[in-house]
Amino acid sequence: MLETMATGLEKLSKEKTAEFGPKLLDLITSKTLTNEKNEYRIRKALAAAHSYMEEPILAARVLANMHLDQIKDKVGIPTLVEAYVAISDYYLDAMNNADAYSYITKAAQYIDDINDITVICKYKYCYAQVHDANLKFGQAASLYYELSQKGSVGVHEEETKAFLEKSVICTILAPPGTQRSRLLTMLYKDDRTRTTAHFNLLEKMYLERLIKMEEVTKFEKELKPHQKGLTSDNYTVLQKAVLEHNILALSKIYTNISFDQLTKLLQIDLNNAEVLMASMINEGKIKAHISQADKFVYFESEKEMIQRFNELINNLCEGINQLIQETSQKYPKVESIAKA
Repeated sequence: MLETMATGLEKLSKEKTAEFGPKLLDLITSKTLTNEKNEYRIRKALAAAHSYMEEPILAARVLANMHLDQIKDKVGIPTLVEAYVAISDYYLDAMNNADAYSYITKAAQYIDDINDITVICKYKYCYAQVHDANLKFGQAASLYYELSQKGSVGVHEEETKAFLEKSVICTILAPPGTQRSRLLTMLYKDDRTRTTAHFNLLEKMYLERLIKMEEVTKFEKELKPHQKGLTSDNYTVLQKAVLEHNILALSKIYTNISFDQLTKLLQIDLNNAEVLMASMINEGKIKAHISQADKFVYFESEKEMIQRFNELINNLCEGINQLIQETSQKYPKVESIAKA
C-alpha cells in the first residue's frame, strides 16, 4: 500500500505533491505504517516539490524530520548519504550555513562506503559550497579544483570550466598560507586557467606582485553576497586577502620600509596598516618587527633568521661552557671524578 502511494506521489506535479504529500505523511503516522524506504520516497518527492516552489527550509525539514541516523540500517548507507547531501543542499539554498555544514559532515562519515559516482560528485560539490558559504575558501577551492579536472568522474565536460572559475575565485579570497600557495601553484601551472576571467589577478598573487585597490574593486563586483562579507577588522574578505598578499609581496622586495611608504603602497591609513601588520606578525604569517621609535617595519629574510638562530645556539653553548667552568672551579673533585 505504502509503495503504491509513494509511486503515485512521484508521478504528480510539484504543486499536487506539495498538497498531498503532508497528508500521506500524517496517514503514515496515524496508522503506524512502518516502511522506511517508501516513507523516504514520499519525503524525497515532497522535499523536491518544496524546493521547486522556492521553500528550501521546508524541503530540508521534510527530510531531516525522518531522523535518518536512527534508521540507517533499514534505509541503507547510500540512501542515508543521498539524504544528508540533499538536506545540506536545501539548507544552503535557505542560507542556513550552520545546518548545511552539520548535515554534510554527517554524510562525510559514510562517503567512503559509497560507490555511486553521481552521489559522490553531488557530495563534493555540496561540501565545496558549504566551505564557500562559511568563508573557508581554501577548502572550497581545493574541492572545486578537484571537480574541475578533465575526466573527473561524474562531472560533465562543460561543467569543468565553471568549477575551475569557482576554484580561482576562492583561491584569490583565501588567506595567505601553505594551502593557498599550493593552490596558486596548481592553478597557475594549469593551462586551462589562462582562459579564466580572473587569471591576471591570480597571476599577480602567484608571482607575488602588488595588487592595486582598483583591481580589487573591479573583481569584487563579480562576487556573491556572502563573499563580500566583512571580517572582524571591518575589511571585506577580498580586501583582507589582498592586503595580506601585498604585505607579503613587500616583504620580498624590501628589507625595511617606512610607515609613510607602507601606507601609500597599501592604500590604507597608518593605524590600519600597523594593526594589520602586527596581526600578521602575531599569527606567524610574516616574519618582521615594528619599530615605533624610527617608524619603520623591518622584514626578516630567511638568511637573517638562520643567523639569529645560530647566534642563539652560540649563546646557549657559551652559557653551558661557562656554567661547566664555574662548577669545576667550585667543585674540583667533581671534575676529577668525571675525568676518571
